[in-house]
Amino acid sequence: MQAVRQIFKPLIDLQHAYMNPHEHFGRANITRAVILTYVSAFFAVKWNGKRKAQALETEKQRERQNVVNDALARAGL
Repeated sequence: MQAVRQIFKPLIDLQHAYMNPHEHFGRANITRAVILTYVSAFFAVKWNGKRKAQALETEKQRERQNVVNDALARAGL
């Protein structure tokens, strides 16, 4: 049990240093803001990529339909 405590003690100290609001000069608030910013940026990029992929797929389908309509028009159908 003592070995486990020795392993986790530095991790707990680090967590206390950066996540407790009463620590030095708002360091916890800055840490939270940075983490939230990176998480928000990740989801924004992911959402934007999904939106662009959907728009590209819609454009491909529209182009395929235009090719089919053009072929039918040339064939006189």
